[in-house]
Amino acid sequence: GISIYNPDVSKRINDYIDAMEGREGIITQGIRDGRTYKSLSDELGISINRVQQVSHKAIRQMFREIRKSIT
Repeated sequence: GISIYNPDVSKRINDYIDAMEGREGIITQGIRDGRTYKSLSDELGISINRVQQVSHKAIRQMFREIRKSIT
């Protein structure tokens, strides 16, 4: 598996999140920075459940891309 404690992997995660745009970018950057689903939901005018769905999809995609780049 991927260890987020590996400095190279950690840098790739942050770089990937920084490059995200739109709603995915706002949500994943917000979560990384310690924001709650509720605060992101209020800012974007969407449900908390939708924030969770978008974040989970973006994080799964990010780890797929990172896994491909290190294997």
